[in-house]
Amino acid sequence: MTITKQDIDRFVPELFNKLKDKYGVGIVVLIDEYDAPVAQYIGNPELAAGNSKVLHDFYTGLKNSIKDTRFAFVTGISRFAYTAMDSDPNHFYDLSFDPEYAGICGFTITELDEFFQYRMAETLKIMVDKGMMESGSQVKDLRQEILNWYDGYNWLGPERVLNPYSILYFFRQKIFEVFWPFSGQPSHLSALIKEKSYDFIQLKLDDYLSKAIRKVDLRRPGTVPILFHSGYLTIDRYWTVPETVGGKIFNAGHFSFKFPNIEVESSYNSFLFQTIFDCDMDEYSNFRQEFLEALAKNGIRKKSPYFSPIFFLESLIIIINPMSTFTMR
Repeated sequence: MTITKQDIDRFVPELFNKLKDKYGVGIVVLIDEYDAPVAQYIGNPELAAGNSKVLHDFYTGLKNSIKDTRFAFVTGISRFAYTAMDSDPNHFYDLSFDPEYAGICGFTITELDEFFQYRMAETLKIMVDKGMMESGSQVKDLRQEILNWYDGYNWLGPERVLNPYSILYFFRQKIFEVFWPFSGQPSHLSALIKEKSYDFIQLKLDDYLSKAIRKVDLRRPGTVPILFHSGYLTIDRYWTVPETVGGKIFNAGHFSFKFPNIEVESSYNSFLFQTIFDCDMDEYSNFRQEFLEALAKNGIRKKSPYFSPIFFLESLIIIINPMSTFTMR
């Protein structure tokens, strides 16, 4: 089989057409982490834009192959603008905010009770024996603590979902711990945090227009949209407000956000500090302890390897501002 077209947007339709003619069936397309070529270079605007152009041409070709395509399913963390995933005519349907599919990316509470019921009593006994839960604790107490640590993700559906990765690790290791970051930290966040550290410390979560959240603009990547699409934030509330544009009234969607659970908030805090001060987990633990001790003694030791003007300023911002979402654990 020979493909004559060289440009991606024309190469794909020709390939699909010839494959369908050869095998007599429509093409099934499965793509995971479609956004990775852009997300991992978001700190390099020129390279990210170049990769976005390649994705744009590919998905333009995919859309032009609709007559030869039986089914296409595409997943990713962030929905980036300018990749032809969001252009007209749009043959893709975005499941992200469809209440009917809100429970497909995690365990619902109903599924937790049904599928892990036999694990609960076993886990509770071991944790009580090891002193990780109080003597006399019941299964309902363990269940509630599991929800506190790993539940809370909401995509406008009737049920929240629990992080499946963390739930499986919890029942294997039988300890409340931060598991999710070890599944892979989004590398593009590091570059953005270093560039706009204040924005990531002083998160404003109360009101965002729907159109500003549903896609990430590569030219001006907003802090909250990036964190939401990366899994650090979840929807707290959704509402509509009547607005007038060009003499016509329409309902504009609005979102507010929050950290879904203890695990995510804790991992965000440590990731933020490690990125800002360029330290690993061991250094972060030492840094946190030394900083708290220094505050208790009413002073910062300038000989500390962690002391710097930015450290002092941002630490004061974190502590003094009661509205800060950053907490020290």
